[in-house]
Amino acid sequence: MNQFSFCPSSSIHPSRYQISRIKVIFAVALFALVSSGCGSTNDDSRDEQTTAADSTTQVQPTVAPDPTPAPDPTVAPDPTLAPDPTVGSDSAIRIDEDATSTAIEYREDDLSLFDSPDAIVVDKQRRFTTTCEAVFATFSNEASWETWVLGAEFDYLAGQTEGVGTTRIAHLMGSNLEEKFFVWQQDQRVAFTVVRGDNPLFQSFVEDLQLTPGEGDMCDLRFRVALDLVAEDEASLAVVNDQFSPFLDASLDAFVEMLS
Repeated sequence: MNQFSFCPSSSIHPSRYQISRIKVIFAVALFALVSSGCGSTNDDSRDEQTTAADSTTQVQPTVAPDPTPAPDPTVAPDPTLAPDPTVGSDSAIRIDEDATSTAIEYREDDLSLFDSPDAIVVDKQRRFTTTCEAVFATFSNEASWETWVLGAEFDYLAGQTEGVGTTRIAHLMGSNLEEKFFVWQQDQRVAFTVVRGDNPLFQSFVEDLQLTPGEGDMCDLRFRVALDLVAEDEASLAVVNDQFSPFLDASLDAFVEMLS
């Protein structure tokens, strides 16, 4: 009869060795089970932390650097870069004592230009029903010139309005001309030459006004202009004959009317 028969009425009595072996196997299985559960828990925790970290991470937009450097407060500004207050919608160049860099330097001439074969001469005459003294008095009056020289403005330099050496800036017909008087004969004659300006048509310009007493209280004016043109071509002559000469006629008529 076997010692370990499975008889219902019999009892099983395992040896100590068998009991110890069963305990060891059970302990190993339990340790493996616990280790497996802890590892899964740790991995899940790490995954949750990684997911949370990813959800709180925001992509910062890339900001391009400012290409304009900030001004250095220790460096004084360049005065040449300041805006020019004289520049506006008017394209005409106003010549004055402080702005001469844009002016053309003309040849200073005298009355001999009227006899030059290179000169174009415009010669006109008018009669005034007043004395030559009254006519001559207007030559030293800025407002009088601006009344009869149509559309013109005059700026006298150094506060001098009469006598040899009187210099003024004439703004007329779109040009700006610096005129210098070299003849000033009381009640008889005045003449000036243009020394600087911005009109490229001519290289020399002389204007001559002669007064001659007439009958009674009348006075005759001979008004002449001599120009040495840069180019004596058809276009330049057209400017003199079709624009400048009619302008002088209209201005001299206004001069006569002013003193009538």
